[in-house]
Amino acid sequence: MSNPKLKKVWKSRINLRTKAKKLKIELDDKEIQSLDINLESINIEKKIEYENGTFKSEKDRALSNYSIACHNYSIRLKEERIKRSKEVIDYIIKSDIIWINSIIKIYGNIGIEWFYNPKKKDYECRLENGEMYFP
Repeated sequence: MSNPKLKKVWKSRINLRTKAKKLKIELDDKEIQSLDINLESINIEKKIEYENGTFKSEKDRALSNYSIACHNYSIRLKEERIKRSKEVIDYIIKSDIIWINSIIKIYGNIGIEWFYNPKKKDYECRLENGEMYFP
């Protein structure tokens, strides 16, 4: 039988890890959007490169400004990705620290085994005393 206090902490651990997964999904979505913007700028460049066999300086300027804007957006996206990746890692670390500290507080120094569950893409935990906690 699982300890009720540890069950509550385990649930908190899962909630923190769920937040981390949602942040990662948001980051992946933004990266895909960034790729779309870059592909769009390439297509526009090809369309306006020549008009009637001559290069139009006004369109060149517009393209240049657009390319610079895309580049700046890409840099901001990378900075945000680094910041968000740190948040994801912080959530994961915090969840495990809280979990392990709670086990030590309740049972003292006890063995812990982790098993990866591919269906849930998360880890199960088995304590030395036989208690099991599932994602």
